[in-house]
Amino acid sequence: MPNLTLRYRIIKGIFLHYYDYLIYYRDTVFVSNHGINLLRIEVETLTPTIPIHKKIVDVWSYILNNEEMYRSDNSKRRYFFSTSLMDNKLISNAEEFEKIYELFKRRLEVLMEKEKHLLSFQDIDLVCIPVLSSKDFYLLVLNLNDVSLILMDNKCKNIDDYEKVPYIILFGKYLNSFKHKNAKEIYKVEPKKADFKWSTEKNHTDSGVFLMCHMDTYMGENIKEYHCGIFAECSGQVNQLKVLRRKYATRILLSELNLKKEEILIEANRFHCLRKEEKNNILDYAIKNWNNRGLKMY
Repeated sequence: MPNLTLRYRIIKGIFLHYYDYLIYYRDTVFVSNHGINLLRIEVETLTPTIPIHKKIVDVWSYILNNEEMYRSDNSKRRYFFSTSLMDNKLISNAEEFEKIYELFKRRLEVLMEKEKHLLSFQDIDLVCIPVLSSKDFYLLVLNLNDVSLILMDNKCKNIDDYEKVPYIILFGKYLNSFKHKNAKEIYKVEPKKADFKWSTEKNHTDSGVFLMCHMDTYMGENIKEYHCGIFAECSGQVNQLKVLRRKYATRILLSELNLKKEEILIEANRFHCLRKEEKNNILDYAIKNWNNRGLKMY
C-alpha cells in the first residue's frame, strides 16, 4: 500500500506537463494489455473540486474485476460493469423494452467479450453497475443469490426520483436465456434505495468518489449493516473525500495492470523536485482554468 507522501506525489505529478499542450492532451498515463487507457487530462479529474470523468469509473471497474481474482474463498464473487452498460441512450428509450433489451444484450456481451465464461452469471454473486445520469453517478447492485436490487447513492433522493428504467427486467430476461436458477425470481424484485448516514445534500462534485468507494467496499452484506467508513456530511467528510481521490488515483496509476506504472513514478518524483513556488503555480493555474480545458465529461 503506497504511503501518504507517495499519494500526494502521484496526483500532483499528473500536472508535470501541464504547459506542454502537445504532450498534455494526447498523453496516456494508463495503458493495459486489454486496450484500456486513460488520458492525463482524464486522470486530472481526480483532483479535489473537479467532477470525476466517467472513464475513471470504467477503469476502476476494470481494476476491481482484476482484484476479484485474489478474493478469499468465502467472499462473494462480484462483477463490475463500465458506465456504458446503462447510459443515457438506454435510459431515454426506457419505454421501448424490446429495443433497449437488444441494445442492453449487445452491450453486455461486448463488455464481457474477454470473459465469456462468465456470461451465464452462474458463478457471479453480485452484479455491480455504475450508472451516470444527469451528471451524477450511482451504483446498482444486483444480488443474484439473495435476489435483491440495491440502489446506492450519496444523494438524498427517494427511489421515485430516479429514471424508470426496467433494469431488473432486462437482467431477468437475459439470465432466463441461460436458465439461471433465480431468473424468474429476479423478474419480481423491486429496487430499494439504501439509506446512508453519509448521504449529502450540498455536495455536487463528489458523486463519482462516493460511487468508487461503494464499489470498492460493498461486499454483499446486509445493506443496513454496511458502512463504507465515510463520515456524515461535514468538514470531516470533505477531507475524507480528498484523501480518497488521492488514494484512488494512486491505485489506478500504480496498478499492476498499468503498463506505464514506472513512468508515473518517475514523473511524480520529477514534479516533487520542482521548486515549491513553481509547483504551486502549476496546480493553482490548472484548477482555476479547469472549465476552459475542453474535456468532454459525459
